[in-house]
Amino acid sequence: MDDGSTNSKENKKESQDRIASGSDMEQRVRSHFSRYTLTHYTVTELITMASAIERMAPGKNPMDLAGFMDWATGRLLGRLEQLPGMPNESELFPLGLMGINETSKNYYGSQFHELAPAQRDVVLRSIEDGVAPGSIWQRIPSDYFYRRFYTKVLHGLFAEQKEWTRIGILRSADPTDRKRSAQPFLQIT
Repeated sequence: MDDGSTNSKENKKESQDRIASGSDMEQRVRSHFSRYTLTHYTVTELITMASAIERMAPGKNPMDLAGFMDWATGRLLGRLEQLPGMPNESELFPLGLMGINETSKNYYGSQFHELAPAQRDVVLRSIEDGVAPGSIWQRIPSDYFYRRFYTKVLHGLFAEQKEWTRIGILRSADPTDRKRSAQPFLQIT
């Protein structure tokens, strides 16, 4: 009878083996992202994910968003749009990340993270448009993966209060916190 200790030991060993190249990435992986251990992705998937996020959310730390993606994978955030016959996110996202690398190899002969930014954009655009080559995309439509993945990235991007403030959604309800020169949030004329 299995008491689950074997799986726990395997998961611990697997997470200890998740050491990626690159100083920031390596530090974050070794520290288990300071908050938790990755549970859904391998090192290769993590590197591919961070490289894709870097192009989808320029100027943001891709490792922070990759950590969010690991936490959020399989969690219902917003509206669920799972097509009949499609895998759940825990299966869809790793498959799609493998598909990104497969498409990269078909186009350029290299892994996605090894590509120049313009080449990464070409790969992501073909996936978004549903025309990416590769056997993975025969199993799941590339545009379906892209839409689901990018939506989850956006959830992570706008999960921080500073981003809400930046786009004007969140303001203090205390009128003394507002600058005197600022326009009122709602003007009634």
